[in-house]
Amino acid sequence: MNHLFYVNESIKELNLASNKIGFKSLGLIFKALKTGNKTLKVLYLNNAGVNDFCADELYEMLCQNESLMSLNIMGNSLSNRGMDFVLSSLRMNKKLKILSAGNSQSDAKGFANLDKYLSMNKTLKFLEIRNNNLEDEVLMKISKAMAQNQELFSVN
Repeated sequence: MNHLFYVNESIKELNLASNKIGFKSLGLIFKALKTGNKTLKVLYLNNAGVNDFCADELYEMLCQNESLMSLNIMGNSLSNRGMDFVLSSLRMNKKLKILSAGNSQSDAKGFANLDKYLSMNKTLKFLEIRNNNLEDEVLMKISKAMAQNQELFSVN
């Protein structure tokens, strides 16, 4: 499958939702998408087993990939550390417009720095973070970041 991402020049959307393919396979996919694929725009990984063991590769892919515009990682097993690490990629990502990260195992600690990341990102338009037990303080910081970042249209 890894080779598929390097040679395929037409794949625009990949839906791996609810496929428990394992963190090792996900890591290989993320490595391939890091620089090898220039056409994939949408990646559905909701309930697909994304966890802290592949968070490093997901982070690197989001920092370096130049085509992905929409990522759904809802309902996965990212801890607070893993979620913060993945969200920190928003500082460098220049293409992602939609990020769905709700229903995770993270809580307010995993999203505590999101406001800082959003203030540095100028491309994200929609952010889905519902059902993550976020505290009012974190939500207020995100609200302030939205006011500063005119590109961000909606946080759910």
